[in-house]
Amino acid sequence: MKKTVKIGCFLLLFCIMSAAGYLRCRYSGFVGKSKEVLLFMQMNNARNYNPNVCGADLDEEDAQFVAEHVLGQWKVSDRVMALKSADSISSQGVEEMKDLLITYDKDYVIIDGYDQHTFSNRDDLYLFLYYGGDKEIHLPVYHVDRHVNEYGPSQERYRQFPKECELVHVNCNLGYDLGFYSSVLGYWGIDIYVNPEDEDILYLDMCGLWELKRVEE
Repeated sequence: MKKTVKIGCFLLLFCIMSAAGYLRCRYSGFVGKSKEVLLFMQMNNARNYNPNVCGADLDEEDAQFVAEHVLGQWKVSDRVMALKSADSISSQGVEEMKDLLITYDKDYVIIDGYDQHTFSNRDDLYLFLYYGGDKEIHLPVYHVDRHVNEYGPSQERYRQFPKECELVHVNCNLGYDLGFYSSVLGYWGIDIYVNPEDEDILYLDMCGLWELKRVEE
């Protein structure tokens, strides 16, 4: 009888210690979500001054999604769709876009490799600058929208999205109502579309729809 009681007490103590250890690890971010992801989520949401206007805060699942599918370095692999209007980057400009390095980071969004010699066609240069290609985003706020309609990005400008996949829309902005801060309008690269089944490809809506491929570190 005493032996049975000792075994029972040992098992109970073991269960209590295991549960405490699990909760402590979860709080520290090492179970399910890394500590880095939880820190990213907290920093991102702290910058979002008006979630009702600028977009919802990230939860743990969305923060993990952005960390896995968006953060990193990318290069243009191809143009998926041109704009319907005549204001579209030329075929030569598409090839020149492939030389740019695009970085999505928790603290900034930037295009590297651009200078006055990047585009040989001045109309391509004008469009690139018009859509904010020369601007950086410091302290971006990321938002996730899992309700993308069947037409994909920018329904008014594009035909039906050509890839057969479910899309998730990731938007990054500055965390406040741009209607009151019109001087920061025109930032590039704020609308990204993600295939949840592929961590190495993004679709960027910027003067056309572009396929980006991850650059291996």
